[in-house]
Amino acid sequence: MWSTNRWPIDNQTPEDGAVKSIFTGRSHNDNGSVVRFVDLPPQACSPMHRTQTLDYGIVIFGEIELELDSGEKRTLRSGDTCIQRGTNHLWRNTTDKWVRIAFILLHSKPIVIDGKQLTDQGFPGQ
Repeated sequence: MWSTNRWPIDNQTPEDGAVKSIFTGRSHNDNGSVVRFVDLPPQACSPMHRTQTLDYGIVIFGEIELELDSGEKRTLRSGDTCIQRGTNHLWRNTTDKWVRIAFILLHSKPIVIDGKQLTDQGFPGQ
């Protein structure tokens, strides 16, 4: 839907993030942002994944389960919002209906745990 490849964003640039594709093909743009809609069919599941981003997820319609690598699960319904801060997670549609989620991904500094820098994982190209 829209993407940027600079931070801070320059609102005076003539680039149109919806027309001129500056999306890198990864889940997010380094030093930028990505806005996208994801449609997940009935009984489908994303891979377990993590990105170096702050994500805002808003369920547009349907119902979806969010699972963290700890095993913790939450069900989100139309209008619910989720904030992901570099966590390892997956999305699972356990229903017989399609679900649509809007995502806003903002590039973030890497997470460091016990001196080890965590990296993107779970999607091709990461």
